Amino acid sequence: MTVLQRDGVRLAYVAEGKGEPAFVFMHGWTCNRSYFKPQHDHFKAKHRVVSVDLRGHGESDKPKGLTGPRKRIHPK
Repeated sequence: MTVLQRDGVRLAYVAEGKGEPAFVFMHGWTCNRSYFKPQHDHFKAKHRVVSVDLRGHGESDKPKGLTGPRKRIHPK
């Protein structure tokens, strides 16, 4: 697992393999990147595969307060 930080929030992701086309797996609500382990295992031998824990999911941080579009809709 690798972590990068954006807007003060740590985002966890896994990137494996080499080759094209690359595959990026993005989970839905209440899920996390672990759901894509079978796809990583299958494709990483011939492709670059990346899966991300979105904000507030898996090993990524949960942002504090409203951010982005929600902040503009619900200003303090």
